[in-house]
Amino acid sequence: MFRICSHIHNQTLLHKINTWLDELAPTRVQFVNSIENAHVYIKEITTLFDWIIIRRLQKAHATCIIIPLLQENLAYSAPIAIDLQLTYLLVEPIQKHKLLRAMRKIYTHINVEQQTAFNYNDLSIALKEKDSLYYDTLLRHLIRHEFQDETQFLEASKHISMEQFPNTVLFYQSFSVENDKSCSIIYDTLRQYINAPLHFLPFGKHLAILLHVQQSYNSFQQWSEGTSTFEQAIEQLKREGIYSYIGIGQTFRDPLQLHMSYAQARLARRKPPANWIHMRYYDELPKHDSILQAVQYIEAHCHESISISRVAQEIGFSAPYFGKMFKKETGLCFPEYVSYTRIIQSLLPLRRTTQTLEQISAEYGFNTPNYYSGTFKKIVSLSPSEYRQTTEILFN
Repeated sequence: MFRICSHIHNQTLLHKINTWLDELAPTRVQFVNSIENAHVYIKEITTLFDWIIIRRLQKAHATCIIIPLLQENLAYSAPIAIDLQLTYLLVEPIQKHKLLRAMRKIYTHINVEQQTAFNYNDLSIALKEKDSLYYDTLLRHLIRHEFQDETQFLEASKHISMEQFPNTVLFYQSFSVENDKSCSIIYDTLRQYINAPLHFLPFGKHLAILLHVQQSYNSFQQWSEGTSTFEQAIEQLKREGIYSYIGIGQTFRDPLQLHMSYAQARLARRKPPANWIHMRYYDELPKHDSILQAVQYIEAHCHESISISRVAQEIGFSAPYFGKMFKKETGLCFPEYVSYTRIIQSLLPLRRTTQTLEQISAEYGFNTPNYYSGTFKKIVSLSPSEYRQTTEILFN
């Protein structure tokens, strides 16, 4: 029998893990309550003191394979696993295929009585792999701005190669016409077209794409080869029935500033594009205080009858001067920007309510449903009715 003992406080998580492990070999897996007779002991790390407990368990139970299960907020302490010469490491949120892959390897060794000696480099190499769960967790902490200081980050990343480390974040959202394999198609297409390491962090309704912009370029936008291949990938996805919308943050050489690129990309994604609806750069967003005030006013009042004179008066400019400055700062003339804003704001009720096109068009300042539909198709490439039949892609 393959005996497994789990010390996990979260009962829901414990039940999920045991259910997964039971799939490994239903007739040969036995869950035990004590480490004494266990082949594998999974220990949840909820405090740093738990690492000391694991060290004590190692000394007392040398033949048992101990697997730490790190809570996400303690992922920075993962290098301790190398210091303790632990072969395996799990990080929440735990992924089924990675858990079962580790267990199958252990089960095979035990089953054929070939328990091999620990190789100190095993875990170190795993941590350095760009698709490892630990690398993924480290990047999540960075873009969420969860490292308290540089010392904490350096400790967490000391076993990771900083060569080609991500310095730019893209905020990606998409919807699909009819494709139940959209996520894998997106991942495969982007990797096929983009000649650079990409790291994907799924967040449900959006995907954070992290990449490294070479030192010879100050920003992603300056990297003409990269922008061109992204455009090609987006067009290919469109042919697959997948429509992509990307916000792009600035490039930061300091990893601890990566969260700023993520926040910028998120903001850029929500704004009307200067050139192409599918890609919006933070660098192209208006920076002038008066124009920012005008943009906020447009976003708050776009469902009303709104004119350039009205907005210019609101910020204390003449209409002609405001029109020129607005175009220079946003890349769009005033009527275009208002139309884009109205269309963007109408997407939510269009997808999530049963309001008619007549109701939505009237609510968001369009004179007729036909005018709304024509403007919508020009901007989105689909009619409102077609868009309503699409599915918002969830990344996992």
